[in-house]
Amino acid sequence: VMIVTDLKLQHSEVPTHMAVGESLRIEAKLSSRGELVTRQAFLRLLQVHAERVDQDGSQPLALNDQGEGVDDKAADGRYTLLVSEPDVQDEVGVLVAVESPTFMRQKRFRLAVHEPAEGSVADGPDGPVLNITLQGAVMQPGAQLSAWQLAADGQRMPLQLAESQPGQWSASLMDPVLPSYLKVSGTTKLGNLIERTAGPIVPPGVTAPAVVAAPPVVDAPPPVAVVPPPPPVEPEAKAPPAEPAPVVPPAVEEDSLLLPGLVFGGFNLTLMIGAGLWFFLRRRRAAADDELEFDDLVDDIDASPEEQTSLQEDAA
Repeated sequence: VMIVTDLKLQHSEVPTHMAVGESLRIEAKLSSRGELVTRQAFLRLLQVHAERVDQDGSQPLALNDQGEGVDDKAADGRYTLLVSEPDVQDEVGVLVAVESPTFMRQKRFRLAVHEPAEGSVADGPDGPVLNITLQGAVMQPGAQLSAWQLAADGQRMPLQLAESQPGQWSASLMDPVLPSYLKVSGTTKLGNLIERTAGPIVPPGVTAPAVVAAPPVVDAPPPVAVVPPPPPVEPEAKAPPAEPAPVVPPAVEEDSLLLPGLVFGGFNLTLMIGAGLWFFLRRRRAAADDELEFDDLVDDIDASPEEQTSLQEDAA
């Protein structure tokens, strides 16, 4: 249980003036007896919100403690929002509120929104003069300024500014009717760098030219390569139907017939070789027998005279 009798809504320093286009960071937090409330179990019971309020009504502003946007750390009890105004406002309000079923705390801030520098055209001793005043409520000293008039053809005609007193400048116009413009660059009182252009600035009684927005720059579509149409496709001549390929008997059948043929041929060849060898050996043996008989016959013939001589000797 948390006692909320001393619960206060505190906030960061909020100025009463700001420049057009710059951002203002506002931080809000709850404190109890001087200490920051960070208990999430308690903070989850609260509805913390912010609104922008002007003469036309109110609009919600993004206020969070979730570490998003400009919030530094999530769930630290510090709620942060960012305020920025695009146009000059005499007064705009910012409301920060914390509500629960048992209590409500609110803070309301009022802001005036200014141009960093303002210009006007007045008559001078030598003709119309452009007077420029740096808005000291929102700008620090040391800002840089430049001014020019814009011709009908869009050409800029620079004006020579002379500082008449601190924070004020003047320049003689080159044409009493052409609109004038000014540009300021510098640092605001909130420490933001800013660069702002103001205009058109015209003499009293002269209607300011209508500002025509430049047409948006549209990138030309990339060139499309023109692809010539493909040449007509001639119909292909139909080939005559292919003749069926001859049926080749399976290799297994060929092998089964070849093997017995080889065996049979080899057997016959062996028989022929054996028969030839047998016939050759037989003829050779027969020839050897013939030679032997002839030698025996010769020996018999040679021996016959000797026997006859011995027989004759024996007879004598």
